[in-house]
Amino acid sequence: MRLALESGEIDLAYKTLNPSDIKDLSTNDKFITNKLQGPYIRYICYETSESVFKDKLLRQAMSALVDRQGLYRQSLSGTECSSVFHDSHGHDLPYR
Repeated sequence: MRLALESGEIDLAYKTLNPSDIKDLSTNDKFITNKLQGPYIRYICYETSESVFKDKLLRQAMSALVDRQGLYRQSLSGTECSSVFHDSHGHDLPYR
């Protein structure tokens, strides 16, 4: 998508750019970038049917070890987000 935007093939790109592309394009005076909140949900899932993750206490321990902010910064290159790993009301999600 970035190549199509840079070549002029398209005039608008939404949701399909990598975080690194967004960062690069936002420093280019040829483009106008807007950061808007979107309805995106990211999950960390454990396969629980035939693994050590069947144990709820282990899932809780693993969830407590996750550096949510660090994971978010690294995986999405620091692009903005209104809430990280919370429910729709801004509360921390319970361990499951």
